[in-house]
Amino acid sequence: MHSVITVPVYLEQQLISLAHKEKATTDKIIEWALKSLEFDLADVDDAEKAIADIKAGKDTVLTLDEFNKALANGLDS
Repeated sequence: MHSVITVPVYLEQQLISLAHKEKATTDKIIEWALKSLEFDLADVDDAEKAIADIKAGKDTVLTLDEFNKALANGLDS
């Protein structure tokens, strides 16, 4: 199924240039962009849930040094 979308001329030119550079169709570039956006939004949701858990005291944050020490000692120790 194909849908028609309208984009500003400057974005259309960028889309066409990117499609040529990647040797892909403009449809494929748009598909990749939408999938990337979907993954980014899922990452944002995960981050917001993690922050809520930290604020609620359900989880903690380790510094990189603390994490490396815990990893070196075995995380379950």
